[in-house]
Amino acid sequence: MKDISTIEVFKGKNVEYLTDPLTKVLNKGALYPYVEYLIGTKLAFTFFFIDIDYFKAINDTYGHQKGDEILELVARKLNEVVGDDGLVFRFGGDEFVIVKEDMKSYDETWAFSRKVCLAISNMEVPLDADSKVQTVTITMGSAAFPSNGLNSDDVIDNADKALYRGKQKGRNCFIIFNKSLHENIRNSEDASKLEICKIQEFLFKEFGDTTIDLETKMKSICNFIGINYHLTAIVAKVMNDKIELFKKDKNAEYFLIPEHVYEKLGFRYEPVLAINYRLHYENKHQVLVDLLKAQNINSEIVVRIETKNKYYGYLRGDYKHERVWTPDIKIILQTIASLFAMELEREQKNA
Repeated sequence: MKDISTIEVFKGKNVEYLTDPLTKVLNKGALYPYVEYLIGTKLAFTFFFIDIDYFKAINDTYGHQKGDEILELVARKLNEVVGDDGLVFRFGGDEFVIVKEDMKSYDETWAFSRKVCLAISNMEVPLDADSKVQTVTITMGSAAFPSNGLNSDDVIDNADKALYRGKQKGRNCFIIFNKSLHENIRNSEDASKLEICKIQEFLFKEFGDTTIDLETKMKSICNFIGINYHLTAIVAKVMNDKIELFKKDKNAEYFLIPEHVYEKLGFRYEPVLAINYRLHYENKHQVLVDLLKAQNINSEIVVRIETKNKYYGYLRGDYKHERVWTPDIKIILQTIASLFAMELEREQKNA
């Protein structure tokens, strides 16, 4: 790591107070003064926001001690890649920042971003005594001073927008901020809520169209949602073990998974069951693991199709790779399942 005692803004400061105690990289308290210092001296630099993919799932499954170990390993690897040509900071949680001075060209930024991502993805972290390993990946967004902002707020916000775009694309990638592509991205919690509201409005409108039969309606809706949220398939199991494929990968085969398999994980009592990674359930629920493996599914979210009066089945969203199911996709699939259940109830009453 670069010797910070040679940097004007850190001279005379106690390094211990500038360092994250767990990862031994610089902390958030050191980040802002450094960025302001670079801007004040008009030194060109690039700001890289880094987020460890699906870190919460690993932390929740294997414990905080293993999570801390991964944070330490990632920080060490970032320092190795950056060397004396920049500084590494822990921004908080599983987020890190790299600041590289005198990086001006797109090609240079692209090459460095790729180097960082490959260095992390080549790490294999032992998870338990059985020698299971976890491949760690990151999502990274970057923005440059002065080309992407003339003050610290703009540079950091634009790097955050690039990072958010990387998460939207499915993670395990890097995005370099481009004003024409990313300027209008709203990466706050409010933006997520706004997107959910807009999609819910679309769903209510589609289900309210009485000129289209329910099956056609569901296929259209689920195809739209599947593409928007990068799902491999959306499958419904309704009444008498009938299975409907509303959105699917044409090269894959899907089949019924009985409710009692999900109920072992509490599905009878919870409206949503989120499976982030099937291997998390190895030796705990091998039946489910085998059924998912047979369909080439690594992660799955299952939502109950029910009204206050009756349970009709479930709606499931499938994904080929490991994934953390975010609140927005849970809300959207619950909305679809609820509206679908009400339509089924209405059809039964009119039959």
